[in-house]
Amino acid sequence: MGSAIFVFGCLLVVALVLNRISYLLRISVCLSFLFVFVLVVFFFSSDCTVVFC
Repeated sequence: MGSAIFVFGCLLVVALVLNRISYLLRISVCLSFLFVFVLVVFFFSSDCTVVFC
């Protein structure tokens, strides 16, 4: 679970940096957040022993 929090923190920092650059980059960051969220839900719904447990 710590690795997921680390990845989320890195994405948050990247989002804050890109927020100052461009609107299109901000949209791409939002899409990447959605992608990571789907991956986390997929890992929890399937076998969680591979990544988190």
